[in-house]
Amino acid sequence: MTSARRITANQANAQKSTGPRTQTGKTKAAGNARRHGLTCAPPLELLRTWMRVILDTTEAPPLIDLKQTERGRLALNLAMAEAHLSVQNVRRLAEAEEPDPIYKWVELLEDDCAHFSFPKEAVRYPVRLRMREHKQSIARMARLHMRYTKEAISARNRAFRAWVAWLETNLTPEL
Repeated sequence: MTSARRITANQANAQKSTGPRTQTGKTKAAGNARRHGLTCAPPLELLRTWMRVILDTTEAPPLIDLKQTERGRLALNLAMAEAHLSVQNVRRLAEAEEPDPIYKWVELLEDDCAHFSFPKEAVRYPVRLRMREHKQSIARMARLHMRYTKEAISARNRAFRAWVAWLETNLTPEL
């Protein structure tokens, strides 16, 4: 059981870490998710495709009409979650297949050293530093991909459970 002293210390620490307080800090923090584009809205056509699959129709109804009924809202939530997950998977695959520009840069530097008779030792440190920064950047993006993919999976699971619960309560089984 947590002691009263520990609870008081936790509450005091929580008051210290409340996020940015100035308008400049809030503006900067608001742009954090847009920096990498992993949380942007999925394409409308992908959303409509998922709506057609979920509602089992050939034409997706207008989004405005969907928001007026519980069935429409649940279907829209599920379609958004599926589309977000699809976008995350496509982005991960696209980034995995992209050639790494840093290695081409290293080759060019080595060619320059040979051509201009620079000693390789003169550029080894900057090259290693740049490569380390690049690897850290790749690792950071991989962590962000994993985080947003997990969030997308959780959102899809919640939306799917809500959709199934609605179907079970509102559709009568045909005997």
